[in-house]
Amino acid sequence: AVLAGRGAEFLEVGWPEFYDAITSNTRAVLLSTVNYTNGFRPPIVEVSRFLRERGVLLYLDATQSAGALVTDVSLIQPDVLAVDAYKWMLAPNGVGFAYFSPRLREVLAPNVIGWRSDHRWRDVDNLHHGAPVFKSSAEKYEGAMLPSALIYALAASVEMMLEIGPAAIEQRVLALAALARDRLRSLGARLLYDEAPHFDSPVIAAQFPNLDVSALARELRRHRILVAARHGNLRVSTHFYNNEEDLEQLDRCLRLLQ
Repeated sequence: AVLAGRGAEFLEVGWPEFYDAITSNTRAVLLSTVNYTNGFRPPIVEVSRFLRERGVLLYLDATQSAGALVTDVSLIQPDVLAVDAYKWMLAPNGVGFAYFSPRLREVLAPNVIGWRSDHRWRDVDNLHHGAPVFKSSAEKYEGAMLPSALIYALAASVEMMLEIGPAAIEQRVLALAALARDRLRSLGARLLYDEAPHFDSPVIAAQFPNLDVSALARELRRHRILVAARHGNLRVSTHFYNNEEDLEQLDRCLRLLQ
């Protein structure tokens, strides 16, 4: 709404039209590393390179990939990468993190600041005297007070994932997703966007003809199986803590409920 008030226009396009939609008037692209409804996984590194060559900023929402898939900002080189850590990062609601590129930090002033935004934030006696002098780091964008307890919880999750290894987690997550796809196909489900590499992700969207997927998701919950209904699809997402027995239970329950 703020940008619209300043004359910015927003254009939503499908993936087949994406590259053609980038013009000399394009200033920024907002994109998810993995689509939360269907699992679409765009070629982020290729997209980032394409946009950098044209001077277009790239904002990435990595909520649906960070913690499940290897997410390397040094390889992707986005301008902003933001993560709500409640999902694959296994953190409580209310905590997340963001990366801001050096080139963006040079030109983007904070819209909201907190006490750590000023480079002298530890000099409490002088903190509220004069105009703030912002840090060069992304801390200058930290508004208000940080949720310390939630950050400690996120840190514990990050430490666990680093101990397991991001590459090992991705390998396990994608292997379970492949098994889930096989079982869903055997049940007669139509898998939406089921082609690698753009849909090689842990988010699976399945359609069951003549079934109400919202009701199906509720029934599965009664069997202690948590899935989601999204846009007429049953969304199944497997993480590294799941196993083959979980998929067998999903298979059995779906056969009973069809």
